[in-house]
Amino acid sequence: MPLSFTLGPLAVSGFASGWMLLWTAAAAIPIILHLLNRKQQRVAPWAAMQLLRQVIEQESRRLRIEQLLLLLLRTLIPIVLAIALARPFFNVTDAQGIPESELPRLWIVAIDASASMGYQPQDVSRFELAKQQALDLIASTNTGDAYALVQLANPSRAIISRPTFDKSSMLSELRRLELFDTALNLSSGLQWIESIAAEVELSSTLPQDIHVAIYSDLGRNSWLAAVDGDAAVPLKRLQEAASLSIHSVAEGPVANVAVTSLQPSQSHVVVGSQVDMVIELENFADAPVSQLPVQLKANGQTMASTYIDLQPFQRYAVHLSTTLSIAGPAVIEASIPADRLVSDDTRSCVLEVVEQERILVVVPSASQGRDADARTVPLALRPPQTRSDERGGPRQTLAVMSQLELRTADLTNWNAVVLVDLPGLTRSEQLRLDSFAAAGGGVVLLMGRNANPSAWNVSSADGLPLSGFQLIEPSTEELWELDPLDYQSPILQPFQAFPDAGLLSTPIFRFWKIDRSLQTGNEAANRDSEGTTNLENAIERAPLAVDLATTSGQPLITRRRVGAGWVVSLLSAPQSGAARGLFASTDNSTSANATWNAMATWPSFVPLMQQMVIASLEHDFEDKNIFAGQAIRGTTRRTAEAPQVSVQRPDGTQETLAVGQADAQGELKWRFPRTQHRGVYLVRSGAGQEQPYAVNIDPAESALQSLNPSQLPQSARKLAGDAPDTLARKLAVESARPLVSAAQADRISQVLLYGLVALLIAESTLAWWFGRRVA
Repeated sequence: MPLSFTLGPLAVSGFASGWMLLWTAAAAIPIILHLLNRKQQRVAPWAAMQLLRQVIEQESRRLRIEQLLLLLLRTLIPIVLAIALARPFFNVTDAQGIPESELPRLWIVAIDASASMGYQPQDVSRFELAKQQALDLIASTNTGDAYALVQLANPSRAIISRPTFDKSSMLSELRRLELFDTALNLSSGLQWIESIAAEVELSSTLPQDIHVAIYSDLGRNSWLAAVDGDAAVPLKRLQEAASLSIHSVAEGPVANVAVTSLQPSQSHVVVGSQVDMVIELENFADAPVSQLPVQLKANGQTMASTYIDLQPFQRYAVHLSTTLSIAGPAVIEASIPADRLVSDDTRSCVLEVVEQERILVVVPSASQGRDADARTVPLALRPPQTRSDERGGPRQTLAVMSQLELRTADLTNWNAVVLVDLPGLTRSEQLRLDSFAAAGGGVVLLMGRNANPSAWNVSSADGLPLSGFQLIEPSTEELWELDPLDYQSPILQPFQAFPDAGLLSTPIFRFWKIDRSLQTGNEAANRDSEGTTNLENAIERAPLAVDLATTSGQPLITRRRVGAGWVVSLLSAPQSGAARGLFASTDNSTSANATWNAMATWPSFVPLMQQMVIASLEHDFEDKNIFAGQAIRGTTRRTAEAPQVSVQRPDGTQETLAVGQADAQGELKWRFPRTQHRGVYLVRSGAGQEQPYAVNIDPAESALQSLNPSQLPQSARKLAGDAPDTLARKLAVESARPLVSAAQADRISQVLLYGLVALLIAESTLAWWFGRRVA
């Protein structure tokens, strides 16, 4: 911090070039010459001189004083010259006479506690190394300094948000600081630091000299935000407001193999069926790995294992299968032997295992349920009679009912509801199905010639129809070509390897054109200021996804997330096309004489119908498998007793949650955000239900790639000092003196040089004057 001259006592603080003081030794030269040049006198008695003795003694005293004065001037000349070359500076004191070097400071220490900091290259992890460096820093601070502590994670949090003057408390909190399994949200961490610094500036009792020390491994996945992301501006503001130092604890090459993904072939599994698990592993080192064991467990029991070889920086997918024989949530775990980063050597997921798939097919009326076209859908969804579990029972229950019966049916008995070409839905029916989907049910809408736009466009809970779009009009009648959109949809992915299944050649003659322009506006209305859904007031809804389209870009199959479930829509309800022949009608009406497709006669029909139902049930995996730091959310039913929801963490500790107000359907929403550690969280509700949730680390943390300091903004790059290839790794402990002001030192040296000139002039003048008198 630059010094400013104020009135008050000064204390010598130091010299900018202290080694120049060695020139003060030159002050001995005049003294030595004076001693050497003293005349040696020999006493010889002489009577004639006795009379002059008294006069000579008086004159010699005057000469001795003159010589000593010249000697003093000649000695001061090299001393002043040496001091001027050493560039001295002074310590300015405040109004109370306290030297600036002794003024208290505020130390804001921020430590990266993300998963990558758990990497252990040697005897200690990066996190422990960062803590030790921070402990050394705080231990070296002065009495009267204040301290604040921020833990950088996702989300970041302030451990000590109100600065404390208690050094022992700061040291204790540093020692207790905990490593998390989350990613690093650098922006939220910088916001905490800025918030603390802003409060300090408004305080009259806290130190105003703010020093910020950040300890991190500079992971690229997080610190790139400081280059051109949302953390660049806060980082620049922070350096302007405080003395900022960034300390990197990432050194040397890394060697890490991680389980980066664990995905099932389907998240909704029937008891006794085989499920294929895809385990993705990646070698982040520049050395190969041979015979790496990979193990698959289900509910704690080993189900399958294998060995693989990984080349440097190779990603490899392992397929292992298992059969789940117990209904209920199943915890699947894939693991490899522990290495230097233990947190990514195991990955878990939760699958829902059901006794049966319970599918309800709804037709317009009982009489239409016997129609040939209406019967095609139940036939496509009903599996072969030979499909049963190992106990001989069927794995699927399928029922058909009319729309009138739907109004009084208990939907909680079903997993999925398929609506086959209904004329429309009333608002109460839409609200029932909306709540059914929000609770995790699947809804499939097949819209065809019977659909009435005015009856389907009735708004649901969020102001949109249940489908997420509005029907406009039927398309013109022609043979439309289909676009699978690169088979990105889970509905179409199985068709990619089987081009002969006939998906792209499915005869589609007509379909409903839709308007989805209101989707974005209504979605924004359901979200709060942070961009996330307010669970207390609305059901979480994802934007409308298009799974299959025509080559002209018109949607044919859409999918929309509603709460924990999905709503899948097919815009051309299946028909056989044989009753009246293809292209039997040439107008665009929606009468019973119109032929919209011949889908039911095509080989793609059965797998397409089944994939649409499966996609509508693919909700459990995303909801119950999250990254560390993300919130667990759910609902429970309202009961006569006070609702209670508790969460058991992976370490066995439990926490009871506050439950919000019940909605119109009696659903109580809860939220648990404290998922900083990986593992399985078990949620227990008051109804006696238990639901596990799998929490894993973000695979981006496994790469362990640190940002090159040259990529940081210029303002932050200066923190590296003279080391261009690394940020300042040494402790940010400054000495007891304030920073040297070059301008102040130059001014003092200039004054001393003027004094030196004055001494030279005085010495020359006096020497001439004394010599003239002697002469």
